[in-house]
Amino acid sequence: MKKIRWQFRKDSLSQIILREGFKLVGLQEAVPDQLEDIISITGYDWVGTHGLNNPILFDPSRIEMIKWDMFWLNEGNIPHIAGWDGKYERYCTWGQFRDIESGKEFLVFNTHLDHRGVDARTRGAALVCAVADSLTREIFKG
Repeated sequence: MKKIRWQFRKDSLSQIILREGFKLVGLQEAVPDQLEDIISITGYDWVGTHGLNNPILFDPSRIEMIKWDMFWLNEGNIPHIAGWDGKYERYCTWGQFRDIESGKEFLVFNTHLDHRGVDARTRGAALVCAVADSLTREIFKG
C-alpha cells in the first residue's frame, strides 16, 4: 500500500475537523510540521509539550483552556523511559477546559499506548484512569 504524503493529506484532515465542528481533537504521532499545518489551517489552539507528539487541539472560539500538564506512563513518572514491557516511552497529555457556551468545565486526556507491550498497555491505561480519577476529585471536589 502506497503511503499518501502529508502535503496531500493536511488540507483534507483539517477540513474534516472544521466540517464536523470538533471542539477538541487529540492527536497521536503528530510531528511539529503537521501540528503547525493543522493549527494554521483550522485556527485552533493546542496544549502539549513541544517536541512530543500527543497534543490536544481545541477551538478557542468555543473552548477555553484553564490548565494542562502531562505525565509519563511508567513506574515512576520518569521522563523519556519506557514503562513495564513497552517498546517506546509513552506519556499522557491532559487539559482542563471550559465550554464557553455552557460554562461547563471538563478534563480531556490524550495518550498513545504502547503497540507491543501488553503489560505497558494495561498498566498505562490503568495509570491514565487513576490520574483522571485523582484529578477529577481534586479539581471538581467530588
